[in-house]
Amino acid sequence: MLLVLVVLGLAAAAWARTASRGWGLAALGVVVVLAAIVLTVRPRPATRLPETGELEVGGRRVTGLVLPLRRPSGAQALGVAVLAVLFLGAAVVTFVTQRPAPPDAVFGMVLLAVFGVLFAVAALALWAASGRVPYVGLTPTHLLVFQETAQVEVPWSDLAGVAPVVARTGASPLPDAVGSWVAVRVRTGSPAASGVKLRGPASRVVTQVPGPTGTTTAALIGDVHWAVDPVLAWWTLSYYAEHPAERRELSGPAAVERVTAGDLR
Repeated sequence: MLLVLVVLGLAAAAWARTASRGWGLAALGVVVVLAAIVLTVRPRPATRLPETGELEVGGRRVTGLVLPLRRPSGAQALGVAVLAVLFLGAAVVTFVTQRPAPPDAVFGMVLLAVFGVLFAVAALALWAASGRVPYVGLTPTHLLVFQETAQVEVPWSDLAGVAPVVARTGASPLPDAVGSWVAVRVRTGSPAASGVKLRGPASRVVTQVPGPTGTTTAALIGDVHWAVDPVLAWWTLSYYAEHPAERRELSGPAAVERVTAGDLR
């Protein structure tokens, strides 16, 4: 966040210095930044409850227990898009007003354009993600994790365990906040382990906490990603992983009744 604010300050400064009416455009830049912050920062949504829903397993529609995950909002995508417009607009103003352009102006214009394109790509990714509802699904035969664009389908027979993981996920050399994750681990060599590619913070968690020998981390769900209570989600996954005889109830309302009642011991 600090780096983003510094870059925004540089963009506003470049806009103010290069425009013919610097102070007016600088004020406009501040308004745009504030609008982006208002759109991007939003209160944490209310916690949802587990529910029974239709899930897809191997191309078939089945009924199972659904633990919803949070998804990016359209407002977040709009806020990032506003930032993209700010940076690209500053690059255009630099190009128009600095002619012939000195080397420092050219460097600033290129830097602004690069950040503008990055924000534009991020806005498109957030907008695409906001249309999909991620979830963790439990059926009598499979554990499903749908995140981003891919669904991991783990047959209960291939599940090696569901374990809590605590790790620092930041790339900075300075100490970062500790995050809590739920790791879904499968036996190495099982079909569920093939083709799994964890990216971003999840890949760094796996590097720090690789898991027991003979297992592969098929999915990671951070505590901030759950739309349900993270503790309730953890107990639900643990219960059905350890009680095979109770999985048949996952196709009906009995599973929701058990979870909402807290009968997971």
